[in-house]
Amino acid sequence: VQNEDVDYYKVNVKKGQRISLEVDGLRLGYTVFDPFLAIIDKDRFEKVSSDDTILHRQDGYCSFVAEYDGEYVLQIRESSYRGGGNSFYRLHVGSFRRPDVVYPAGGKMGSKVKVRFIEGKSGENFEEEATLPNESDPEYMIYAKSQEPAPSGNPFRVMPFDNALEAEPNDEQAKASPAPMGEPVALNGIIDKPGDIDYFKLPLKKGQKLEVAAFAQALGSPLDSVVNIYNEKGSSLGGNDDGGGRRRLDSKFTVNIPADGEYFVRVADHLERGGPHFVYRLELKASEPEL
Repeated sequence: VQNEDVDYYKVNVKKGQRISLEVDGLRLGYTVFDPFLAIIDKDRFEKVSSDDTILHRQDGYCSFVAEYDGEYVLQIRESSYRGGGNSFYRLHVGSFRRPDVVYPAGGKMGSKVKVRFIEGKSGENFEEEATLPNESDPEYMIYAKSQEPAPSGNPFRVMPFDNALEAEPNDEQAKASPAPMGEPVALNGIIDKPGDIDYFKLPLKKGQKLEVAAFAQALGSPLDSVVNIYNEKGSSLGGNDDGGGRRRLDSKFTVNIPADGEYFVRVADHLERGGPHFVYRLELKASEPEL
């Protein structure tokens, strides 16, 4: 894509056929390139478009179901009509499903997990059973098997401890979803509508020093997490919004447990947003020194 350049491609499809686009631009590593995608109908109306995404940053993707038999036009350009000799792209075109995020966003290594693939803008989703590797892998990606898979996978946390899933309603401390005793454990949920709040309860021991790490935007979710821990009387032991310098807006903090008892973890979005793809995963484990 040169300066002020726009590239067009045309495809002929049948009514009801899915048209999916995903671009590799910034990810190719040549330069700081911000692609813009659009699907345009025969009357020159833009049906869907994509600039940036939570999952792939400047590299966008979008999908549209054809409304008629015939020709659609695919557009790609630089988002501000800039470009240059190093603004290369690779545009994937097909009928593949492009989930933004999966739920739960992780699982215990060596186990089988029922996973829901969620497409954020449309709210469409489908479920599959995934068999996880026997070793922890921080770079692990999960792909759909029952549907045509996307050109890239979704990040998925493979860890040596169990999941705890939220059970609605859990929007107040008295209705908190129970989690297994102690740590480490992963708390998984979805802030599924604006203003939603999730609570979990778990028994902890005096003297424990916990590291609480939220994974949401790092996994493709738009959630800007705010996480807090309270005792049975509702007094706060600690909390965090943006993780103290982490690149994504995911929470991270440590907390000291002052006494044996039940404690409550509260999760919300910073701007009180929500939706079917506002997925999160909180990993609670013993805090250890690290360099």
